[in-house]
Amino acid sequence: MSIKVLHILSGDLWGGAEAQMGLQIRAQRELGLDSRVILFNDGETKKRYLEFGIPLEVFSEAQGLVQLFSKARNTALKFGAQIIVSHGYKETFVGSGIAFFSKTPLFLTIHGGTESYRGVKAFKSFFYSALYLFLSRNLAKATIVPTDGLKQQLGLQAEVIANVADLSPKGANLSELRNSIGFQSASPFVVWVGRLAPVKRVDRAIQAIHILKKWGLEVNLAIVGIGELAERSKKLVCSLGLQEQIKFLGFRNDAASLIDGADILLLTSESEGLPTVMAEAMTSGTRLVMSSLPGIREVAQKFSDYNVKLVLPHTPEAFAASIKEVLENKTSIPPEILEQTRAWFDPKRAAREFIEVANLLRRK
Repeated sequence: MSIKVLHILSGDLWGGAEAQMGLQIRAQRELGLDSRVILFNDGETKKRYLEFGIPLEVFSEAQGLVQLFSKARNTALKFGAQIIVSHGYKETFVGSGIAFFSKTPLFLTIHGGTESYRGVKAFKSFFYSALYLFLSRNLAKATIVPTDGLKQQLGLQAEVIANVADLSPKGANLSELRNSIGFQSASPFVVWVGRLAPVKRVDRAIQAIHILKKWGLEVNLAIVGIGELAERSKKLVCSLGLQEQIKFLGFRNDAASLIDGADILLLTSESEGLPTVMAEAMTSGTRLVMSSLPGIREVAQKFSDYNVKLVLPHTPEAFAASIKEVLENKTSIPPEILEQTRAWFDPKRAAREFIEVANLLRRK
């Protein structure tokens, strides 16, 4: 009999966690699980999941936790959920209530480390993180993380299920991509993808392009994403006179194609778990210049022949030097390495591992 699994996600944006779980839940269903979703927001995530053929319901988080819990609990009971899987703070609070009152096993998923905040946000982040870990240790039947490093960092008895990538053909045409963005020159094409939020440090990417220009190397940078720092980042580009070299593309449905068609995927974050964009790049053969962070190093070491360029210290100068070094090295990624990365980042691999965890729990 198929296991009935109910995933609870925010869905407020199409970010790494939402993309990951869309791919993994679709694969779970393809392998026989009856996996469904509750979202707390309408929007792009709902649209993508419906395109994936994932059954879902949306309950607006604007209603407050009490209403969210009531409606989610009713859905779980009507569905006959045998496992509740939460993805995030609010989602875990709701999922924990359902699990506690209905005696349904809770799987708690932690997609990455906490972000650095100041003031009231820092206090709230500390409180939520502490409560999250308490629930993980005392209520959840299983906790799932994407890397061994995050498991060790959190000090949890967690199951490691690594992130995945969309393996469907991208069909990226570099010339067409350049023209659509507004890059007319034959300069190297670098892509940065992420939320325009403090933790992602897009300012480092912008400053690195400015440094490369001073060194006599003109590089085009496409910044893909939206967020609170969009206007500040655009002002920085203007102040450095880089309007022709750096373009802000906002949210793009074809981010994977942009990564596929780029000379380099650049990641300048202060903190990451296992970035979805890294998985996308490593299954396309795109070269990588990335902040040296635990989860990223873990994957880079697993696929050492891919030659991911890890940057430390995380300074604009170090990123500029690394971009220059990678561009000067014309070596492409060997086909046999791509076969390995595509096998590892296959959503069905993650789905099979999830099923193993679910079956182990049911045997206990």
